[in-house]
Amino acid sequence: MLHIQSSKVKKLNSAEEKTEPPAGNRVQVQTGQYEQKVTEYLVDLAYRSESRQQELQGYNPNLEQIRQELIAVDYPDPNGAIRAFQQEDYAPIYQVYRTLSEGYYNAPYNSPLRPRIEALKDEVRRIADWRDTSSFTQADAQQMAQQIIGQSRNRMQQIVQLIQESIARLQEWNGSEILVEPDDPPSSIGFNNPDWCSPITTAQVYVGQQTGWGGKAGFTLFGDWDEQDNLVKVEVDDILEGGDTDFFQDIGIQSDYFALVSELKNPGRSQQQMDKVLTLYTARPVEHRDQFLNTTSIPPNLFLTSSYEDAEARRRDYNSKLDIWKVRIRARYVLNTMDSPGVRWYQVKAQQGMVPVESMRLIDAWEVPQ
Repeated sequence: MLHIQSSKVKKLNSAEEKTEPPAGNRVQVQTGQYEQKVTEYLVDLAYRSESRQQELQGYNPNLEQIRQELIAVDYPDPNGAIRAFQQEDYAPIYQVYRTLSEGYYNAPYNSPLRPRIEALKDEVRRIADWRDTSSFTQADAQQMAQQIIGQSRNRMQQIVQLIQESIARLQEWNGSEILVEPDDPPSSIGFNNPDWCSPITTAQVYVGQQTGWGGKAGFTLFGDWDEQDNLVKVEVDDILEGGDTDFFQDIGIQSDYFALVSELKNPGRSQQQMDKVLTLYTARPVEHRDQFLNTTSIPPNLFLTSSYEDAEARRRDYNSKLDIWKVRIRARYVLNTMDSPGVRWYQVKAQQGMVPVESMRLIDAWEVPQ
């Protein structure tokens, strides 16, 4: 996870002047759908709260009957559940609901216990609502929605600023437009999804226009904010694989995508190391051997790996007549398309003509040259 210096990304207040991004560094934000979902969720929550209070007037649960039913569905601690129902604290009741939900999902699809567990879950929700004497009105919903949306917009602007600064540090940028959207919170196994009641922490970042049937090339950016709501950490995940034609039909978009990912993961370092000579490996068909012997350049889009063992494993997996080559090439000519413990994958940048290498040496021939 990347730590961000507070001087790099600051919270944007509505009174602060917002500068336009430099030319070729256009980052757009779309929050409309997210804001609509937040508002709809909270308004619905208020409606259900008000309706539920009317519905539960005069309600008094039969705890002994519920205990017997818990025993019948093999609940692990029926007496503990009854004690939870008798408390004013909401948390123990919620835990009973979670345990029942897990039992429901773990039961065989055609199990006769499933409808009984589902009925118990409904009863537990009734008890929880009965114990909860607080009210959540439509006015409360609108006020909370405004607070959450305002804070989420602020956080999205901080992400935009981070991306703009990252692009500004890149030596090469092909002008791909960037779209940033809030990510929906994960689904919840509990009574509702409380994550809709909090500002966003995750965004989807899309680079360029859609060029393949898979959609726009995107990745997930996880953020961490301090008590003053300043962005202090980011983590990049769900990164696409280089050469995936479902997403990359445009060489400029692919180059911008991996350059931005690299810069977000290692701010400043990726550009400082552009002239560094990397030692990489590739497995190429035997019939291409004459093309690469004593060469000073290689074609674009060639796959390279940081591990000889990885290249050798590819030869085994494909069961093909492949030579293994050791390639020394400057970092500016390759894209880092996968970074995992022990191995990194690279792809030679797509451009017009051949790409220069420092050297390319055959180190493991499929057959001994004559």
